[in-house]
Amino acid sequence: METPKKAAGKKLAQEWQLASGSKVKVSRPKRSNSAEAQVRKSLADNFKTMSAVEIDGTVREGLTLRQRLMRDKQQQLDQPGSVAFGKCYYQTLRDLYADGSKVEVLLRPDPSLAVRPELVEAATAALKHPPNRSLLVQFLKVATAFNQAEFVGVLRWMMSLHPSASNDQLKSGLAVLETVSRLKLQEKFPHEASLVKSKWDEILLEAFLSVAKAGFGPAHWLNSHSDVWPLVLPVSQTRTLLSLGEDESWNSVAKELRAVTQSSMLGKRLFTFAALKVVEESVQDAIEASCKDLLALSAISPDALQKVKTAGLEQLKSLVSVDDLPDRREVTVQYRGWPIVLKVSCVAEQLDWALMSALRGAAAAAKSIPWLPAEEWLCPTGDGSKQAAVSDELLTKPRAVRELMSALVNAGDEKTGEGMQETLKVHRDKFLALDSYAAIDLAFINGMCGESGRKKVEDLYLKKSVPSAKNLLSVDAAVNNSRSMVESSMLQCMGSSCQGSISAAHSMLCAIQKGLPACIDPDSTDFLKKVFSGTQYFAVYTGGKLVYDDSGVLSTAGLTEPVLTGQDAVQALWKDVAGKSAKDLTLALLEPFVTFRRFLNDEQRKDADKILQEVLAAASSKKGKPSKVAAGPKESAAKGTKRKSAATAAAEAQKAAKSLFAA
Repeated sequence: METPKKAAGKKLAQEWQLASGSKVKVSRPKRSNSAEAQVRKSLADNFKTMSAVEIDGTVREGLTLRQRLMRDKQQQLDQPGSVAFGKCYYQTLRDLYADGSKVEVLLRPDPSLAVRPELVEAATAALKHPPNRSLLVQFLKVATAFNQAEFVGVLRWMMSLHPSASNDQLKSGLAVLETVSRLKLQEKFPHEASLVKSKWDEILLEAFLSVAKAGFGPAHWLNSHSDVWPLVLPVSQTRTLLSLGEDESWNSVAKELRAVTQSSMLGKRLFTFAALKVVEESVQDAIEASCKDLLALSAISPDALQKVKTAGLEQLKSLVSVDDLPDRREVTVQYRGWPIVLKVSCVAEQLDWALMSALRGAAAAAKSIPWLPAEEWLCPTGDGSKQAAVSDELLTKPRAVRELMSALVNAGDEKTGEGMQETLKVHRDKFLALDSYAAIDLAFINGMCGESGRKKVEDLYLKKSVPSAKNLLSVDAAVNNSRSMVESSMLQCMGSSCQGSISAAHSMLCAIQKGLPACIDPDSTDFLKKVFSGTQYFAVYTGGKLVYDDSGVLSTAGLTEPVLTGQDAVQALWKDVAGKSAKDLTLALLEPFVTFRRFLNDEQRKDADKILQEVLAAASSKKGKPSKVAAGPKESAAKGTKRKSAATAAAEAQKAAKSLFAA
């Protein structure tokens, strides 16, 4: 018997398929074109907005919608061309099987009224495939009146629009609303208007969303659509919300907010953020009240803390809108007047963090636990009232965490807040393992090293080192206060930008102390501009000798004339020296006209330069002559050196200024 031969190349084909990973493609089965398949597709494409009741539960002429489609599709298969499928066919079925409570069914035109041919022509173009809606839109823009039948027809067409599907459909819907508003058709046909109000709401909501994508908010949209939004929003309440002042709270218009947000989808979308603010403010007020109750106790024990927490939770539950808050959100709790930003999942957690932060702050104020870096400077001291005694049981964990933080910071060699942050960040898990509320301490340090800390330190600097109308510091006192801050351990804990800002301000004060002109770059920060503005109060005139108290503040005791400052003081000083000869003047008397040159007019500056040159010349001619009065050598030398330093600095500054314009 002969052995059958193997197919040539079979091994080659098998090995190639294994090596290349290729797979034999299996042909896709052809889609069935049966009547059942066509019915399923027609329902999905042309009746997707209809309910199951309308498709399979409503009988017209003995057939449901599905049965009628099956009959017609089968007839078309058996006798091609016997049924004319298309837009009109499907629209007829939609109208026939539509729920009787649907708006399209309830909108019934008066058959006794005539419809203008041009309106029918425009509507025909709008219903073609593809539709040309511009003719109908232009008709609406110029129309001056509509009868009931015409208005119903326009509303029926509007109901077929999908404003979110295309900009053309959105503009067409807005054109209808603008016409309704312009001709006050909602007043002429109130029944028909009430039927389509939800559609108007849909169109206006989409109109707002389309501009919100470009960054425009509710105020801009309401002002630019003032003709149409009254169709769905309560007018009086909405205008009240629009007129709310910058300093007014949303709580003051809570009633109006509720009316607007409950009126429509548009109102809810426009003002939900404000309604949430009202709820958040109510929650915040309740939580702050609980914190005050806690700190008002004479002693805070674990049981007392739990009682306050329980009472606070009951108060929060009484706020009906609490459930409207987002599940995960950022909140701010207070630590000794310092905002601590944390993330919470519910109001109960927010209350817990707030109470623990208040407890921590009370313990730190009473020095029951170690202070955090720079806390001594940045947090306000007590008003002298007795602090609540916090149970040591509640302070064990906070004390351990802060001692560890202090040890890590002291062991490092960081000179900036950023360096300290990095050190603590590495050990974050250790802190949280010791105390889950250590996040409060870490949040305080992060805020201290950021913009909040810089702002706080700058405000502190302005208060302590920069004179003002109510705090007339001497230059020496201001510089000493400034130096103490610059050299403090507190500044080493702050961010680099804060350190640089304070250093620049200190340099400005030191320059003034040396008699140099006070100046600033136009592009300087707001803080440096405030420092520069405050330097005008170094220029003081009382008509006599200036006397400062031990803290460096001008003493006004016994003064009969008002104290002049800034430009007024410099002008008064100028009157004192303007009529004197050079031999009666000293460089010390002229120094204010160098430092505060900006308060002189052009003519006075020229005269001041001339007088200064004459005084310098007179001083040079006397140089080298023996003193007629034998003063104590050390005392006279010291006084001379001090005066010579300020005078020489002023002269050098004047000479340097003139050299700028010399050939």
